[in-house]
Amino acid sequence: MRKRWFVFFIISLCIFAADISTKYIIEQKLPYLSEVKITEFFNIVHIRNRGVVFGMLSDIQNEKIRLVLNFISVFVMVALLFFARFFSGIPFYTIGAMFGAALGNVSERIFKGYVVDFLDFHIGKYHWPAFNIADSVITVGMIILVSYGLFSKNTSKLEAEK
Repeated sequence: MRKRWFVFFIISLCIFAADISTKYIIEQKLPYLSEVKITEFFNIVHIRNRGVVFGMLSDIQNEKIRLVLNFISVFVMVALLFFARFFSGIPFYTIGAMFGAALGNVSERIFKGYVVDFLDFHIGKYHWPAFNIADSVITVGMIILVSYGLFSKNTSKLEAEK
């Protein structure tokens, strides 16, 4: 039991460290609002997201609303820890990765008031909102959890229905 939680938190820590360190590098090496063209469809940019996922609600100026958003973010992190105990295997460790990612974004939002986004994919002049490592881990984690829920064979449920 302790070993699985140890691995859970090691995964969380690795994701957190990768997220925070890449954001730090972007802030140190790339001026705010600048970009570096990598390919025809991908740039590295320096954006400060004051909203939530993919820049939604970034135009909100009300500090009370921002405080509520921070509270909700912390609540989601606590919920991840609470519900993780009901899972094992891939879903359990996926939640660990998502926890580390959420910690990266939440800590930046609380201490800086924004989250650094820097991955910019586009087709011509149409850009997907810039995002970061944490956003990627959370998105892929949700895909894994939903896929696991939809496509895994839960034999205990099937046997109970017979």
